[in-house]
Amino acid sequence: MVFRFLEKPGPYGVGLSVVRLHDGERCRSLQTLIWYPAERADIAPMTVRDYVDLLATEGGAESLLDEPQMPPSAERWLAGMSPALTTSLWAVRDARAVATRFPVVVYAPGCSNPSWDNADLCEYLASQGYVVIASPSLGATSREMKLDLAGANAQAGDISFLVTRQHCQMRRLP
Repeated sequence: MVFRFLEKPGPYGVGLSVVRLHDGERCRSLQTLIWYPAERADIAPMTVRDYVDLLATEGGAESLLDEPQMPPSAERWLAGMSPALTTSLWAVRDARAVATRFPVVVYAPGCSNPSWDNADLCEYLASQGYVVIASPSLGATSREMKLDLAGANAQAGDISFLVTRQHCQMRRLP
């Protein structure tokens, strides 16, 4: 049996922008997902597989020089999600944003999870009139977040960075 989010979408379409934000102060590069209220479009929405494929481009600046590559942890995601990979969700990549202001929610996945860890909830919130921003849960010195003070501080710093940068990104939505 495949999990299905049972709530109905709200009054807005859902857009998704994938941006890379650079925290120069902490020398971190964050692939950031922004779900937002969008005009409804007749374009195929994201599938679970589309979200999993974002793992290939999640890495830092050094990985941008090479071809996108799935990390070893992707095999675990693909194996666990294989029955649901073709499931369509609601978000349309780079859909035209609704031209008004909306409240912002920062979603923080835990324990080394990707930014799209709870994509169905983030899409639901966007359909209800919220902008949702998320970045992956990264460790202090590697992709894997350790459950220690350094890991918690790394995630807290990333969240703080997203909160301070979100106003700049909202101006650039399609």
